[in-house]
Amino acid sequence: MAGKKKKRFKPLLRWLALHIGVPAGYVCIRIVMQTIRIRALGREVSRVKPMLFAVHHGDFIGACMEGRHHVPDVDVLMSRSRDGEILDRLVRMFGAGTIRGGSSSGQLEALREMQRSLSVGRSVVVAVDGPRGPAGVVKPGIVLTAQYSGVPIVPCAVIAERAWHVRSWDRTAIPKPFSRIVMQYGQPIHVPRNASREELERITAGLEVQLRELRKIAPL
Repeated sequence: MAGKKKKRFKPLLRWLALHIGVPAGYVCIRIVMQTIRIRALGREVSRVKPMLFAVHHGDFIGACMEGRHHVPDVDVLMSRSRDGEILDRLVRMFGAGTIRGGSSSGQLEALREMQRSLSVGRSVVVAVDGPRGPAGVVKPGIVLTAQYSGVPIVPCAVIAERAWHVRSWDRTAIPKPFSRIVMQYGQPIHVPRNASREELERITAGLEVQLRELRKIAPL
């Protein structure tokens, strides 16, 4: 009986999350952003557009905070899950576009949409270990997109001095008010159009290593 009641209220809870929770979250994030000091290192590599920005799923909120001011004309790859719909609305409120897809569903469609965005000069942000992890393990989609589009990948690590961490597989970091954030950009990775399968695997592994190393060198 309790399960049936819970199921009955799911549409209402979903409506409340989308129409009240998301706007409230947006306002809270905007307020917190006014108190946070953001330092971007190596940002000059992102001046040539378009780019494929590679971030960890757990760095997503911090990346949006930094990118909102310095990376215009950007689309963000979002999951097709219900949680993805909530994030989709939030990201759009910050002025970015979204592409719905992911490794578990809609992958080919998402790859096509990313290609379309890149072809008109829009950069794309990809949480490379999403949508379900394991955390820090890079999925091959971003490398394949770079291969076919000719657009370089720019690895980005976000480190918050003080943050709350969501109890999820990716331990998403939510920067605390009056803390500092360092956004560390890495060197662009160019993927040859004629790269072999072995080369693509090496590039994917190299991107994974570079993202991990960027976290170690970012000074707070």
